[in-house]
Amino acid sequence: MAIISITDKQKVISILAQSFDDNKSANWAIKSDKKRVNRMHRLMAYALKICKVQNGVFVSQDGAGVMLYDYPNSSKYSFPRLIADIQFIFTVIGPERLFKVLKRESYIKKFHPKENYIYLWFLGVDPKKQGNGTGSKLLKELTVHSDKNKLQIVLETSNSKNLALYNKFGFKIYHEWNADFIGFPIWFMKREPNC
Repeated sequence: MAIISITDKQKVISILAQSFDDNKSANWAIKSDKKRVNRMHRLMAYALKICKVQNGVFVSQDGAGVMLYDYPNSSKYSFPRLIADIQFIFTVIGPERLFKVLKRESYIKKFHPKENYIYLWFLGVDPKKQGNGTGSKLLKELTVHSDKNKLQIVLETSNSKNLALYNKFGFKIYHEWNADFIGFPIWFMKREPNC
């Protein structure tokens, strides 16, 4: 489902920001100060803007869950994207953290496929409605899409609780990273399409 209205956009951002409020990786990336919650919302707004360009937004039927994904190797870098990236640096991560964030992203991208693939960026469910299968339904939609288009799905997670869910849908860990400058493990996972 594409996000059309401003109301839907704000709801999507709110669900994702709440879902990732205590996520190690998301909180590591944003500047942690008295504006942290606002920065988390801006992170999700940025991701939504990037994924929406390629119709990489799924919202569950009940409106409680959201999934954002992208096709990094088929995305064309544009002037509007450059502007969005600059705004992201100044309003979310802070220029003083830029080098660390770029170092992390550069390392992660070394492990991504060279051919076309789907990058699962964020999957979140309204915290009040978690545990009812919404995340599983969204993942099922993505795996069907992956199989139909013969594209593998790649993701990273810093939450060990997510591993079992992803495993259930055919994702396998292909790399684990424990960088000192980050301070927590990141698991790299991928799922090959069923052709």
